[in-house]
Amino acid sequence: MVRRFAIPIIFLWGFLSVTMTAFTPKVEDVAEELAGPMVPHYAPSQRALLHIGEKFHESNSTNLTMVVFSLTPFFRRVARAQLLESETVSTVYVCSSRHSNP
Repeated sequence: MVRRFAIPIIFLWGFLSVTMTAFTPKVEDVAEELAGPMVPHYAPSQRALLHIGEKFHESNSTNLTMVVFSLTPFFRRVARAQLLESETVSTVYVCSSRHSNP
C-alpha cells in the first residue's frame, strides 16, 4: 500500500511546500510587524526606569541591560571603563557587595 501511494504523496508534499511558500508571509516579516516591548510600558519597572531617566537627565529609553560582576575591585573598574567606551551604553552603575564564603 505504501508503494502504491508513494509517488502521489511525494507530489502532494511538493505541492504543499510550494503553496505554503507562495501564500504565507515570512516569519521574519511577521515577527517584525508584531514586535512589541518585552515588558509593557505601564509596568512598574518600566515606569521607574523612565522616572530615573527623567530625574538624572538621562535617556528616556526603556531598554535596560544589567551586567553583574562578582570580581575584585580592579576588574570592576576595568569592566566599567570598557562598558563606558561602548557607544550603546548610556549609564553604567557598578555596585560593590562583599560576601563572605563559609
